[in-house]
Amino acid sequence: MCGGATVFNVLEQFGTKPTDRVGVIGINGLGYLAIQFASKMGCDAVVFSQTKSRKAKAMKLSANEYFATKASKKLKIGAGIDHLLVCTSQQPDWKLFLPIMAPNETIYPPTVSEEKFKMPYGPINAVKLPSVGEPCGAEVGASGDVRVCCEAWD
Repeated sequence: MCGGATVFNVLEQFGTKPTDRVGVIGINGLGYLAIQFASKMGCDAVVFSQTKSRKAKAMKLSANEYFATKASKKLKIGAGIDHLLVCTSQQPDWKLFLPIMAPNETIYPPTVSEEKFKMPYGPINAVKLPSVGEPCGAEVGASGDVRVCCEAWD
């Protein structure tokens, strides 16, 4: 429940709209939930993982797009990402992800790691990106209950 509430809060409390593109870095417990919540909320769920090995799983979880990033120097994804959820404990290669963000949009690190969450200042300031953290198991947002969203699922 902690992971579900954490991911749901990010999407619910920070203004995610059905027209948004939600990026998910990492396909693991939080990533699985982020893909499903974003998709069921009507958003484009755009998934990023190091290899192609998890593409079938991501698509089964209702991802709209999947990108393997390990050997990439640049990501070509079309429209920018409105909300990026970092669902991995590894530091993302920000040279790949900052350029694909839509202007004035947000990066959320809902994962737990002992490492510092490090990002380069220059590119963040250039595209005006705020970054918001969300504690594990935080209270559920304005709708009051994760079940509201889950009940509509198959």
